[in-house]
Amino acid sequence: MLIAASFPRPAHIILGYARGQGGRSHQVGLRFDGVVKDAFDRLVSSLDYPMFIVTTSNGNDRAGCLVGFVTQASIDPPRLLVMLSKSNQTYRISLASSTLAVHFLDTADHALAELFGGETGDQIDKFERCAWSPGPGGVPLLENVKGTVVGNVIA
Repeated sequence: MLIAASFPRPAHIILGYARGQGGRSHQVGLRFDGVVKDAFDRLVSSLDYPMFIVTTSNGNDRAGCLVGFVTQASIDPPRLLVMLSKSNQTYRISLASSTLAVHFLDTADHALAELFGGETGDQIDKFERCAWSPGPGGVPLLENVKGTVVGNVIA
């Protein structure tokens, strides 16, 4: 299968890989700059991505942050792929944790999103400013959110 897109000027965005004849992988993607990049940025910024809060505990410390990069990675077994920034306290705590909680937010959860997205756990205890209870493995479970998935860290 061939997937192609054409833009008037070159730049540097690679969207993925495809297999060609003989099973060889090659990069496929869009290359663009200037006006086309501005149009791409406008299109992507108009998307209404869901936001999530990820919480974790390593037994001594607890952490949580707002994330926008969560996706279903498997149906059976059910799995979520969560992407955390390496510069984030939640990432550092998660390295010594076996459990993560992914909290699904609703539009009414603006204050929680602001707390977990606008404050750093390196400077304040976010959990002193919200309602939560300890869950499996000591992971903080936020109260009054749309839903929560708790799972074991597998990679």
